[in-house]
Amino acid sequence: MARKTYRLGTRKSDLAMVQSRQMAAALAKLGIHCELVPVESEGDQNRAVPLYEIEADTPGLFTKHLEKALLAETIDLAVHSLKDLPTDQPKGLYVAAVPTRVSPGDCLIVSKAWQDSAAILGLKKGATIGTSSLRREAILVSERPDLKIVSIRGNVPTRVKAVREGKIAGVVLAQAGIERLGLDLTGVIRVDLDPKVFVSAPGQGALAVETRENLKAELNEAFSKLDDAASNQETRIERSILKGLHGGCT
Repeated sequence: MARKTYRLGTRKSDLAMVQSRQMAAALAKLGIHCELVPVESEGDQNRAVPLYEIEADTPGLFTKHLEKALLAETIDLAVHSLKDLPTDQPKGLYVAAVPTRVSPGDCLIVSKAWQDSAAILGLKKGATIGTSSLRREAILVSERPDLKIVSIRGNVPTRVKAVREGKIAGVVLAQAGIERLGLDLTGVIRVDLDPKVFVSAPGQGALAVETRENLKAELNEAFSKLDDAASNQETRIERSILKGLHGGCT
């Protein structure tokens, strides 16, 4: 009998592809063999508008197209950064596993020319910082009203490159993305931000494997081994608070 191969949907970004390849390797060890199927999300297609403006009109801009592909059965599994996944799944879909979470915190990638280790956040006065997150922008302005905040889009290496080339003084990024990519930070400085001040997004640092309910029986054993109970519980609590407050990227 031929071995079944499942279609694992992934966004086309560098980080999403790395995450999906890692997930495919983990599933292969559990007897679930996958082929990657790239799916371009709305968030990847539109890079001119700040994320929170798109999200206000179309929640799930990085996950919606993957969920549509799951429902259409053009893919069987999807890997998401859990922080991007809306708290309500479409009927017929469910989060099958949350593997072990990595660091949920944020970090500041800053140009050496703008570093001031004695100042709050280690930044010289008037520095220009890039982010497309309203949460991060609000905290930055609260801590340092003198900073200039600009919207920045693109993948993680592109954002770091903007700092290295002096286009902006710094950028705020998830520690998890930097670590999963194994990014070379030569020429810039990484400052891990205090999680009690820079409270991270619900689910940040965690991945989620989403699939259809009709595949539950044949995949359940593998997913039960892939799932990390502590990471699952932590992120469920965070996401239940987010849902109770009717929160999201806006």
